[in-house]
Amino acid sequence: MYISKCGGFSLSQNYVFLFSNVLRVRGGNLGDVHPLDFHTVGEISKFGVIVGHLTYKQLVTHPEYKPDDVSIFTVVRNPIDRIISLYNFILSNKHHPKHLAIRETSFNEFSLTIPENSQAKILGYGDYWTSFEEVNKLMFLASTENSERKVKEYFKTQFPQLNIPDFKRLNVTKERFSVPDGFYFVSRKELDSSILDTLKEKHKLDFQLHNFANQLS
Repeated sequence: MYISKCGGFSLSQNYVFLFSNVLRVRGGNLGDVHPLDFHTVGEISKFGVIVGHLTYKQLVTHPEYKPDDVSIFTVVRNPIDRIISLYNFILSNKHHPKHLAIRETSFNEFSLTIPENSQAKILGYGDYWTSFEEVNKLMFLASTENSERKVKEYFKTQFPQLNIPDFKRLNVTKERFSVPDGFYFVSRKELDSSILDTLKEKHKLDFQLHNFANQLS
């Protein structure tokens, strides 16, 4: 289960080939099924791995979901870094449905449109857990900072029979795309201090979740 702009693409590219019968859940031509249509997929137990932009609720409410048969891995990210990455990705990817609109939107304006605590909510906050200790029992949690180590630890623990390759997190956006003429990849310095304070309050739970994941041994 990967949250957009948290290193999920690098993870899936490194590890899904280890499994047979992979189901990729994402929009566009890179997916086998759109996230909104996941509930229509029958016999999910036949898949060796399900990877993509699913919410925890979409997974556990699937008619054939069996918790004892499923192991969940996910990565969370510093909310500010994630917003920056998302903006750069949309700006540089001309096939993204919001590409043209974002060319007319400043980074500061865009940053305020991101839903409140979106990472925690994707992982089921409120409906399925209210403490970080609870979410850590529901899924194997990592941060982008410790993901290289935690990914290998997870796969060695859950799938000891597999020959696990080294995992290296990449800056996929800059590897795959370039920004249009007259634009540039933004960084933290483009974020107004007043907006930064607003985002820290708006995504307070996501900051806490990221710090919790980052401190996991």
